[in-house]
This record gives sequence, C-alpha cells and structure tokens, in this order.
Amino acid sequence: MATSHESVKCICSDKKVVEVDPKTWKSKCGTFHCLRDVLDVLKSDVFFEGVDVSFRELKMIAENVSTKSQALQLVCVVADRLKSLLDPKRRSLVEKMLEEIADGFEVNKCFDPEELFEFIYELMYDGLKNKSGFHGHNATLISAFALDLLYRRMKEGEFIQEVIDPFLSMVLVCLTDQTPNQSLALRCLKPLLQLPLPSLSDEGKALGPRLLRALLQIAAGVVMKTSLDCSLSCYDLLALYISKYMTVNQLTEFVKRNDRLFEDIETDVHCRALSHIEAIIERRFEFEELPHFVSEVSFSLIHNVVEKISLKCQQILLEYLANYTLSDKILDGHIDIMLQYTRCNDQKKARALTMVRAFISKFSEPGLGSKSKRKYLNKLSSRLVTTLLPLIPRDADPFKAPSPVGELIGFLIEKLSKGMVGNLIPECLSAFKEYPAAVAELAQSLDAMQVLFFFMKALEKRFRKHIITILKKVEVAHTSDESHYSLFMVFSTFRHFPGYQVLDPEFEEMWRIVFKSLLHTESRLRNICCKLLKEYFNALGKKNMASSQSLVATLFMVAAHLCFVLKENTSSDHKRDLTENLVHVLSALHSWIGQLDQATCNEFWFSLGENEKEMFREAFKVIDREEEGVSRDLLSENGNGIRKGLIGILLKRMGELALEKESVQMSVVFSVYEELSQEKEWHLYASEVMYPLCKVCEGFAGENISVELKKQGENVRDSLRSANNIFGEAYVGIRQGLQANRKKRAGEELAKAGPRKKIE
Repeated sequence: MATSHESVKCICSDKKVVEVDPKTWKSKCGTFHCLRDVLDVLKSDVFFEGVDVSFRELKMIAENVSTKSQALQLVCVVADRLKSLLDPKRRSLVEKMLEEIADGFEVNKCFDPEELFEFIYELMYDGLKNKSGFHGHNATLISAFALDLLYRRMKEGEFIQEVIDPFLSMVLVCLTDQTPNQSLALRCLKPLLQLPLPSLSDEGKALGPRLLRALLQIAAGVVMKTSLDCSLSCYDLLALYISKYMTVNQLTEFVKRNDRLFEDIETDVHCRALSHIEAIIERRFEFEELPHFVSEVSFSLIHNVVEKISLKCQQILLEYLANYTLSDKILDGHIDIMLQYTRCNDQKKARALTMVRAFISKFSEPGLGSKSKRKYLNKLSSRLVTTLLPLIPRDADPFKAPSPVGELIGFLIEKLSKGMVGNLIPECLSAFKEYPAAVAELAQSLDAMQVLFFFMKALEKRFRKHIITILKKVEVAHTSDESHYSLFMVFSTFRHFPGYQVLDPEFEEMWRIVFKSLLHTESRLRNICCKLLKEYFNALGKKNMASSQSLVATLFMVAAHLCFVLKENTSSDHKRDLTENLVHVLSALHSWIGQLDQATCNEFWFSLGENEKEMFREAFKVIDREEEGVSRDLLSENGNGIRKGLIGILLKRMGELALEKESVQMSVVFSVYEELSQEKEWHLYASEVMYPLCKVCEGFAGENISVELKKQGENVRDSLRSANNIFGEAYVGIRQGLQANRKKRAGEELAKAGPRKKIE
C-alpha cells in the first residue's frame, strides 16, 4: 500500500487500483466512492512517522466532501487517535490535523450548509458528553474543533436561524464547565447574540439569565482565573446582550450586582461600564440609578485623560439628551455644566465646546421629535451667545480664521430658525460695546456661513441704527482696538449686503468718520477704511447722481487722504485695495468735474459753501499744498483748468511719493497710471503722469530702482504712448528737460571744481 504523501494510485480493499487526482483526492470519476480506501491510506500513516510531509491532503479532502457521512469518516481518521493516551508531540500533531480539516470545511462549497451545521452540532455534543470514549481530556480537542468550525461557518453567513439556535445551549455548557475552550466559546457567542435567537427571547427556557450569570462570573473571575482578554470579551458580550435581550427586571439585578463597575468610569481604560451605559441608553431603559450614571459620564467627558474615553462619553451623553424625554430644567443643567468648563484650560474648554457643538447639531436635525428639540435650541440660543461672546480673545484678528468660540457661535446661528436669528443679532450688536473683538470675529465666522442675509430680512431699519451706533464708537474710542473692530463690523455688514443703500443720507455721518479715519496713525485702521471705501465707490458707480460742488469737494478730500495712506504704507499686503481706491477716486473726480456746467466752473471757488471750502483746505494741507492763495487761484480757472489743476496736483503728489518713498509706493502709482491709461481725456495730465515714469525709465531716479520696477515703468509708459500721442510728446519733452538739467548741473560742478584744481 502506498503512503499518503506519494500516492497517486490507491489500492482499494478489493485489491483494485484506483487512480486518484492528487490535487483533490477525488477518484477520476469525480466522486468519493473510494473515500474509505483513500482515508485508509492516510490512517495507516496518520502520524507520518519519519516522513517530512504537510497536512494539505486533509485540507483538500475537507474542501470536497459533500455529505455528513463523508465528513465523519474524515474526522474519525484523526479522532480515533484521541481514544488512547498521546504524548505531547502526537497531541500537537492531532491539533494541527484538526486545524487543517477546519480550514478545508471553512471554504467547502459542496456540503449542504444545513447538513454541515448538523454535523458540527453532533461533534460538539460528542466532545462535551464524550460519547466516543476519548481518553482523558482528549474530548476537549473535539469540542474545540467543533467550536472553531462553528465560528468559521457563521462568519460566512450561510445558515438558517433555526439551525443555529440549538448551539446556544451547547456554547453555554462550554462556558460553565471550566474547560479550556472558554475563549473559543466566547468568540462564538458574539455572532450568536447578534441574531434574534428564540432561546433568548423565550423566558421559559431561562437561557438568558443563565448566560448573563455565566458572563458575569467569568468577567469577575469568580469561577476560575480569567485572562484579561476573556474578561473584556465578556463585558463586550454583556453590552451586546443588554442592547438585544435584557429585560427591565434583569437590568435592575444587573445594576445592583455591578455597582462597583459603574463607579470606576473615570479609571476604566477599557470602557467596560461605558459600553454598558451606552447599551442601556440605546434601549431607553428608565431606572433609579440612571441620572447618577449620566452625571458620571458628563464628568468623565471633561476630566478623563484618555481622549478615546472622552469621545465615548460625549456620544453617550448626547444620545441621552436627545433620545430621552427630559424637562428643560434637566437639559439646562447639563448644558450649564458644559458652559462652565468653557472658562477652563485648553483641554477642558475644547472638550466642552465640542460637546456644545454636537448638542447644537443633534438638536437641529430633522426627524421624530425635532420640533420640540428645535424649540428648546431656539430658547437656549440667547444664553449660549451671551455666555460665549466674552470668551473670544479681546485681541482677536477678525481677518484671520475665527477662534473655536467664534466659529461655534456662527455654527449656532446657522442652525437656528430664521425667526430666531432676527431676535439674536441685536443682542450681539448690543454686546459690541463690551466685547468689540468678539462681535467682529462673529461677523467673520458668519461670513463663512452666509447667514447675514437672514438679519437683513429680520431687522430692516433697526440694523441701520446699530451700524451708526457702532461707527460713532470710532470717534470716541479709547483704544485703536475698539475703532478697528467697529470699522470691521461695518465692512462685514456692507460686504454681506450687496444691495444695501450705503449712500443714503443717514449714512453721511458714517462716511465722514471713515474718510477721517484714513488719516489714522495705525496702519490696520487705514487698511480697513480702504476696504470700506471700495464699497463706497462700488455704490457710487452704480448710482446715477448729478455732479455737485459738494461731491467734488468730498472726492478731492478722499483722494488727498488716500495720498496720505500711500505715503505711510510700507506693506504690500493691502496694496491692491489702495490701488483700486486711487483709480476709483481719480476716475470719479475726472468724470464729475467734467460734468459741471461752465458757469459753475468759472466761479467754482466762490460757488463753494464754507463746508466745501474747509474740505479743500484740509485736503491741500494733507498733500502739502496748504496756501489758501494757491487753492483760490487754482479753483478760479475755467472747466478744464479746474479739472487739470485739481487732479494734476494729486497726480503730482503721487509722483513725488513714488520717487521719494519705497518700492511699494512706486508700484502702486505705476499700477494706477496703467489702469487709468484708457480713461477718456486722460491726456490732460500727460506731463504729471509721464514725469516719474521718465525719471525711472531713463535712469534719472537713482541707482536703487529694482529691475522689476523699471520693467513695470517701461510697460506703463509704452501703454500710455500707444493710447494717445500726447503722452509720447510729453515724455520726449520731459526727457529733454531732464537731460538738459543733468548737463547743466554737470557743467556747474565742473566749473566749481576748476578753480580749486588751479589753487592746488
């Protein structure tokens, strides 16, 4: 007879040779008619004495058996060896063989699933009752084999529920008999408990209480010393049992017997008690100790050093608050605790804010009971805002990303009912007096949420009154911070309301404050005013207004103030805002003066009111042209003379700053020239525009001009010359004058140096 590792032909009991496929161990006819003979080959050398072979033959046969009798024949090849005493080496070999057979059964597609489970049940029963007369503890190997096989096949999901139910009592025996198979039995319990088993649903069978008692004893190590893994598995199974099968009476008993477990929430790194509380809340159980448990969860949410436990506590507390029918007083109590911790250190504050955010999100969700939850959230919103606003840092920069508190308030407003938003924003604006940074940052966070449109509908004219109140703080502000946040609030408002009537007469005082703030000594205030000016010019460009001396005086004053901003600006961060505003104001002045009638132009200075004259005087002072005679003579010219004179002075001042100051100023001025190059009749100012360009392009501005700036100047020069020949003519004349002056100075210096050389 051939041995298993080398057989391809097997000798049957009737001494006929049967050809066997070495890959599947099936006869060539495709069946296992000769299985007994094949197994006889294996059985004769089951321990493979002195031969180095694998056990893959056993696995291949297990993959292909198709009936219970065939499976039993295969297992008996190994199981028969368990009826005698085995040394450790041979016992280990038997365990390996059973594992290989289990591997084959796991992927077997030939066996009817129902029949396979019947086979597993019989094996388990035989192992537990030792009906086959296995020696000593060898029966446990068969039980372990059956448990392992049960678990593997349940993972596949191919079973009938009624066929699985009887296994529960068998697995329970494995748990309570103090066998070495406890961990395997616990592993099988998890997929079993996830099914709606009749054995657990029927109280008459009393399997539920028995299972509960067994799990508690093993977890606590009452019956025998239990490993940590087994103990944790028991607690996981207990949580699963609670969520699926536990009755109210069982729960009461369970809580009483495990009071110490629930007291260790803070120190339990394995979340055992938390998983049980989570399952209890999932079932909506009501019992006397529940409020105490929830309080412990709330405390651990904030104080536990393990982040995983804190997150678990947050989920549990949120489910409790959302799914139980609680009074407003109880809800208030839990929210108040979280709000108290928002004043603590970073970790506690962060956890409390996260919980409040999760609460807002949960209570704003649609679904069953959402109406009452949303009603409570609306009621709570005012208290949340007034509590959180002071927590925003007083030195917060509203142009940067909002702080967690500011972002949370914005998230709350986004989730509120529209009607509530209208009632809430006046409180925010009223709080601006005490917390300007907070409200300014709130405006920035609301920008991301795009909910300020709700405010416009809700507040109508009341909002305008608040804006004026805020702007007046700029003039009386004790600190630049207050002024900055006030201006930022107005900027945020106008940016959110594209159709807002920013030029209404009631806002004249506001714009006067903004124009004046352009002269502030702090750059951040000048920068925010530049942003506001863009809103002003956008509105001005859309409104069909008749030209007037008052409007021209206002624009000239604004242009002069922007020249001051240009002079003081040393950063390129807000360069684009300044450029756009200068383009807007010069273009507007050019257009509005051109629209004045000839009679007004001829007597312009004398037609001005005292306020307008004062604006011009202030403007001339800002741009270092403060002699009243100059202003009066200049403004007594005819139409084009006035236009050329006023705008020419501004352009000349800009050119001076470009040549005297830093590269930022020169870049801004050249950009303004380029953007205005296509303006109608802009050639009136050819000499003022081309003078600084000529000095830079022809090398008359010194050696500190960068290559980039010179290139920019050349591009602007070429653009202007192509737009109108007058610019080219002016450039040539300026260049000739500069060259002549240079030659003259060189001659004078040489003349001064000549006599000195003679003396030497």
